[in-house]
Amino acid sequence: MLNIVNNYLQFFYLVFGILISIFLYRNICVYGEKQNKCYYKFNQIKYKKNVIHLHHWLIHSILLFFNYFNPKYILYYLYAGLNIGGIIDGIIMYDNWYVIFK
Repeated sequence: MLNIVNNYLQFFYLVFGILISIFLYRNICVYGEKQNKCYYKFNQIKYKKNVIHLHHWLIHSILLFFNYFNPKYILYYLYAGLNIGGIIDGIIMYDNWYVIFK
């Protein structure tokens, strides 16, 4: 019985993390026609005339990869959900999600 409750709790953490992440990104960075208001530029590296843009989906993919190695952490599924939500938002909501080098 305890194992079933634990599985439901893990699933809840995962879904809750995904929803929180998508909600935060939708309220922090507004994207679309005349609404390009992402004030954070820490993920853009300027090199001469070029810009390397590490999109948030890419950063979350790297973080999710490192999360894989720590499955016994108590908030493992919440952290994974937050990263999965960031990946989903970054790929679905942005037209230029694949442009890394400008």
